[in-house]
Amino acid sequence: MKKNSNEILNRLKRNLIESETQKISEGLDSSNSVVIAATLDVLRKMKDPLHMHRATELLSHESDFVVIAALKYLNAMSHPISAAEMSLLLKRAVKVKKEAAKLLPNMEFNQSCKYAELFLIDVSHDVRISALRSLSKIGCSDLNGKIENLLNDPDPRLKFEAIKTLVEVGEKFEHDLIIDMIFNPSLPDQIRLRALNFYALNSMNPLKIMKKIANSSYLSLSSAAIKFMGIMNCDDVWEFFESLLSNQKAFPIKIYSALDGVTKSCRDRPDLEKLALNYLNHPSLKVKIAAFKAIMTSDGAYALDTVKDFLNSENRDLKALAIPYVYKYPSVENVEALKRVVSEGDEKTLVPALKTLRRLGLNEGVVFDYLDKRFPSKVRTEALKALIAAKEISGEELAIIVESQDLLKFRITALDGLLKIAPEKLLELEVRI
Repeated sequence: MKKNSNEILNRLKRNLIESETQKISEGLDSSNSVVIAATLDVLRKMKDPLHMHRATELLSHESDFVVIAALKYLNAMSHPISAAEMSLLLKRAVKVKKEAAKLLPNMEFNQSCKYAELFLIDVSHDVRISALRSLSKIGCSDLNGKIENLLNDPDPRLKFEAIKTLVEVGEKFEHDLIIDMIFNPSLPDQIRLRALNFYALNSMNPLKIMKKIANSSYLSLSSAAIKFMGIMNCDDVWEFFESLLSNQKAFPIKIYSALDGVTKSCRDRPDLEKLALNYLNHPSLKVKIAAFKAIMTSDGAYALDTVKDFLNSENRDLKALAIPYVYKYPSVENVEALKRVVSEGDEKTLVPALKTLRRLGLNEGVVFDYLDKRFPSKVRTEALKALIAAKEISGEELAIIVESQDLLKFRITALDGLLKIAPEKLLELEVRI
């Protein structure tokens, strides 16, 4: 019986999704380019694979806006692209070629290498960067020499992508070039931060450089280095983190990064909680949040009280952060605070509160009110899940939702609920819809 119910459920879901995508896909026949592009974006986000042929036809559309949306859709579907189609795209505007280069991995290997070479000599740096990122997935060894030539390019973005691509296809890691980028104050922050990230993940021994950068006065770079130290061995970085966090006058961004890093690398240290407790009342919200996460990770003696304090905070962000932990620390005070949050109906805290209420198997009468269409879709869906988990909604009510013209996700959630509450209704629905 259960197997049959699951099969019916899957058929109903498929029918609902196909019906919804069919309605949406009507926008592909619009005379308005914006409507066509928006339709392709929605179909892509829905992971709908049924309109790849139509999207391929739209690659020759006069509007670059439409062609880019079609390329994004086809790429998301991993749809192959032919040499003839790619040749036409090479003649389009820079923004189209940039998107087209992302589809090189979807071509036959020899063809992809041939067109990658053409993209690499494009006048636009953005197009060449896009091609390099695709080459890191393809690995056309015959083009490695051409990529190496880009190491001398004056554009630091292109130079960085060339270094990154060569490493990703198995060539030698150019440590000195990356280090020079990190310490070059004339480069944009974005490039220096990306170089730092790449060095931290690819160097055999990045700690020395990370510490040097972490101790610098350039906050954007030093805070990133501190954060990256969180992926290293605790024994190697604990002394550094302890020293930094013992100085409560340090810059907030450094404290935040240190708390974030030490939580990842040293979660088992018994003295982690003690360090974090000093920052629960810090003026910076980001620091408070990082301190809370460190205490929750250490699962020490102060965890229960910290959750209680944050649940009763006037700050919505702090309250929302603490709500999921009521499941782990379901004291009488914490559960009562959770129920108050549900009754208050604040959108910021309502979704995590409804999720936690569901996990605890509790029900509050007010939850039914949140099914109303005046509430955001996330709130309505979580309210429905909570009612289903508590079995506070009937099979008939769920069937009415499924047959309505409501949001697809809401109707799918109701279908899942029917399998748990009234599986016999599934067959009735299949006959009707």
